[in-house]
Amino acid sequence: AQEAARARPQPDDGLATRQGQAASSPARSLSRPSPPPPRAIVAVPDVEAVAEARRIAAAAGTLGDLQAAIADFGGCNLRNSARSTVFLGGNTEARIAIAAGVPSSDDDRDGLPFSGPAGVMLDKMLAGIELGRKDVLLFNLIPWRPPGNRQPTPHEMEICRPFGLRLLELAKPRQLLTLGNMPAR
Repeated sequence: AQEAARARPQPDDGLATRQGQAASSPARSLSRPSPPPPRAIVAVPDVEAVAEARRIAAAAGTLGDLQAAIADFGGCNLRNSARSTVFLGGNTEARIAIAAGVPSSDDDRDGLPFSGPAGVMLDKMLAGIELGRKDVLLFNLIPWRPPGNRQPTPHEMEICRPFGLRLLELAKPRQLLTLGNMPAR
């Protein structure tokens, strides 16, 4: 029985072997991966953030003011993971507004709504009715791309809703085209 116990590998045999190799050959040393940096603690936006968004949106007197207010707004966690604030595009005086839900990865990269393949498709559709981006106002209801392309939470939508509503009050478009489920709701 003692011979069988000696023949079985011990749990730390591999560790001892690796440590021996590390000591004899520094080039072959095994290092532990460093732990990931601590993540910033981001609080879930609360009722105060929604109230602040409403106050800021209501105070905007022009679309330019609204765009600047959104760029400065820090009450939505989506802002922390997005590369760009993507809210307005096209002609701010147009009578037709086109609303999307959230920026795509192309939008986030370029900082403009309806970039990339979706923008090419939109341009073709507009050209089919003899319009272009200069003839429409483009906007996203959520100005920051959610991480991992996930759907925004109901609370994130509630925080951003005042900005989209204020845009419609200021722009007063005659027609509104909603693209996707979120703007349609």
